[in-house]
Amino acid sequence: MTTTVKAKASELAGAALDWAVAKADGEKLVEVDGKHSVITGFRLNPIRVPGGYTPSTDWNQGGPFIFEYRVNLIEVNEDCWEAWVSGLEDQRYQGGDSPLVAICRAVVASQLGDTVMVPEALFGTAETPAIKSPHQV
Repeated sequence: MTTTVKAKASELAGAALDWAVAKADGEKLVEVDGKHSVITGFRLNPIRVPGGYTPSTDWNQGGPFIFEYRVNLIEVNEDCWEAWVSGLEDQRYQGGDSPLVAICRAVVASQLGDTVMVPEALFGTAETPAIKSPHQV
């Protein structure tokens, strides 16, 4: 059984963010041989593997969320972007160091809320910082 931890949508990055986006978008999430993947159509797409499921870094995967979820995006400065989903009473503004990260965080927050339960194994990798203990979130 996979251990999950509570994480703030505004702090998700790397594999944890990609996993949360898949969940928010209603994709089927599976764990095969200890690796988390997304099933799209008839294809198994490993998370954070080249050619796999990486919407927070691949415009072909993350870009369509702008239209699908009516995401607004602004550049605050060179290294800071903000995104939010139109039409929500409690718009959840989300920041990121790239447009795709901000877009993905906005989708997660709009669909799942400000905090989400994410598999602990997705944290602590090179592209995903370690998560704080559940008592610090």
